[in-house]
Order: sequence, then structure tokens, then C-alpha cells
Amino acid sequence: MGSGAPRRERVIVDQPRERVIVDQWGRERVVTTPTEVDYLVGDRIPATVQLSAFPERVVRDVPATGGYRYMVVNNRVLVIDPVTNTVVQEIDR
Repeated sequence: MGSGAPRRERVIVDQPRERVIVDQWGRERVVTTPTEVDYLVGDRIPATVQLSAFPERVVRDVPATGGYRYMVVNNRVLVIDPVTNTVVQEIDR
């Protein structure tokens, strides 16, 4: 987790307006995740970590989020590919 060469981010949320929508929604969420870990793009999330689906209102405004899950770690919204449990994007806050 968090070591090695930089990894390419898969852009799911790319428009500034979309980033604002996801960021604002993420700020409203209270999610308990271990704060002693730090995940980066390309890291695999353990199967024991609970991931959440984006809510309908976010998927309606940012359709690309529909097939992905998310988690909030250290006040960062991470977009996760649910098939591989890999972090594919970090939404800037």
C-alpha cells in the first residue's frame, strides 16, 4: 500500500463540475475506515473493507460512477473498481 512507482489514475470523474458533486457528497458522508492505512491509485483494497455504492443522485449527475464503489479514507474519496477491488481514482477535496 502506497509504495512503489506512481500509478496511472483511471479517470472516472473528470469534469470539474462532476468533481464538485462527488466531493460535496463525500463531505456529507460519515464513513468509518482505518486511519492508519493510506491507499493510493492502483492499490488493492482488502475484501474485508466495506465499500459503498454511489447514491442514485450522484450517479444521476455523474453517470460514470454507476459501476464503481467508493470509500473515504483520511478525508479522501477513493473510487474503487468493484471487480478487482483496486483504487482507480482519488477525488480531490
